[in-house]
Amino acid sequence: MEITLGSLLRQDMIQAFSYLAYSIPVAALTAFLSWLYVRKSRKKGDRLHIREALSAIFVAYLAVVLSLTLLNREAGSRQDVSLELFGTFHPDVYSMSYVVENFFMLMPFGAFLPILFDFFGKVRRCALAAFLFSFLIETVQYATERGYFQLDDLVLNTLGAAVTAGVVIGCRKWFRGKNRAGRAGGSAGKGENYESSSDESQ
Repeated sequence: MEITLGSLLRQDMIQAFSYLAYSIPVAALTAFLSWLYVRKSRKKGDRLHIREALSAIFVAYLAVVLSLTLLNREAGSRQDVSLELFGTFHPDVYSMSYVVENFFMLMPFGAFLPILFDFFGKVRRCALAAFLFSFLIETVQYATERGYFQLDDLVLNTLGAAVTAGVVIGCRKWFRGKNRAGRAGGSAGKGENYESSSDESQ
């Protein structure tokens, strides 16, 4: 059977979903704690809001990422450092899948940050957070000998997160601008109606 890029990506996606059994309880606990934290500011009987639900999904995603990068390899099995930029870029399918997966791995990270935290309303802040998170993973991998510390991982992870952060932040700004324009148009229409009624009364 011929190995293709699509088959490798599907195989790794199935492996990622296998960790949901561990991440879902963590997500449920996060959602419950978030609800407890904010319930005092809400009316009695309010249900879980979207932000708490997204926070739970974000934690589940982080659990899957950490499981894939730190728990699926035996300690002491790998230890190396590669600071060569684009050193993993080769024409074979294994290298291509490696590049694609590392680019996509932190894309949800870049999407969740500006949605959940107002501080991350700028792409550079999201990119910096993604870089630091990726750097932490690479460092732990190297320290525990569960993976290689590679510059390409840092670059691809950061780029993927920056792309989705830019899309989310850009869409939010566009929607906010559209809403402001709609409110301004509605206010102007009310003012015109008031002036017309005043003229008619005279």
